[in-house]
Amino acid sequence: PIRIMASAATSARALSRFPAAVRARHLSSACPLVYSPAAQELKRLPEFAAAVEYFAAGQYEKALAPAYRALDVCKSMHVPAMHLLGLEALASTHGVLGKVHDELSAREDQVTIAAGGRCTEAEALLAQHGLVCAFLRRGDGAAAAAAAKDGLAAAQEIPDCRALFSAHITAACLAGSGVDAEDAAAALTGLEAGAGSERAASLTAAARVLLAEHYLANGDVAGSIEVARAVVAPEDRVAARRASVLGRALQGSGAVDEAEQELSAALKLAKRVGGADSVEAAEALLDLAALFAAKLDAITAEGLFHSALGKLAHGTGAPGPLSRARVHCAGLAAFADLCDKLEMNGKKRTREAETAREKATRLAGAFPEGVAQGTPSMLAL
Repeated sequence: PIRIMASAATSARALSRFPAAVRARHLSSACPLVYSPAAQELKRLPEFAAAVEYFAAGQYEKALAPAYRALDVCKSMHVPAMHLLGLEALASTHGVLGKVHDELSAREDQVTIAAGGRCTEAEALLAQHGLVCAFLRRGDGAAAAAAAKDGLAAAQEIPDCRALFSAHITAACLAGSGVDAEDAAAALTGLEAGAGSERAASLTAAARVLLAEHYLANGDVAGSIEVARAVVAPEDRVAARRASVLGRALQGSGAVDEAEQELSAALKLAKRVGGADSVEAAEALLDLAALFAAKLDAITAEGLFHSALGKLAHGTGAPGPLSRARVHCAGLAAFADLCDKLEMNGKKRTREAETAREKATRLAGAFPEGVAQGTPSMLAL
């Protein structure tokens, strides 16, 4: 028989598996769409079409070569908008692969081109959005906030883009170790004031979920529950995140039965959004596994861990290998912690714990610039 040797209950801080800096990057999945003559011309390039096809199939490494070729063609045209959008394809691919330095270099080139004044407003905002995302992936909250404020100033006449950059400011303020709560609150107020469209309402809800995550990460379980309960999520993706953070916060408060209901709802929504083998579904399974470990139900917890880790080890596609690696590393670490507390037939399972930690170390080593969240914004073109 399998039994847990000691209580698996954890602190509220430990229940929030990832710091706010990682969760902040969820907001960067929103991107201003570009409808411009340059974008339509880019779509007709066979090199770009090949890059998009590989990207959409989750074959990100294969997307790099045609993305570079597309960029060369765009540069040869001496049309700034084409150059900017060609860089978008390349930067997005670098981002999802975790090549943060290469992505940031391309994003900075985009912003420089946009500053020349020969691009449309939408193209310039796309470049600014990408720069914010790159700073968030690098964990530079201050730089992300500054870039987001520049984007907000440029987007005053476009409600959805104004909401996007307000959400970015909230994310950036909550991403760093020194949280500027006043700026975050002001950005949220700006978001809510302009939340007239469906997109703006969704961004507002996502920012509120991020705020609840921040409270939980900093041990304020009651604050996290209060904020999460008040969120009205207009789409399944945001609703899944809301249920996840609320469930983990409820677990931290001791309301285990209600926590299980919320985490089960998060799993159902995650499957609806990304499919049964998605990263989102695996994250939800890991949440449930941690809950059952805390309830001292070792058999159920271990089964959930194995299910989640199996999906992460063999899955492909969006949101990309970097995001999958991030969740996989966290899952392996949590499973190792569980194995430390288990014994089978009177023997400790130390070797299994060590093996899981070794796998996590090797996996993290494949992404030297950090296990973070990728942003496939090239699909917005």
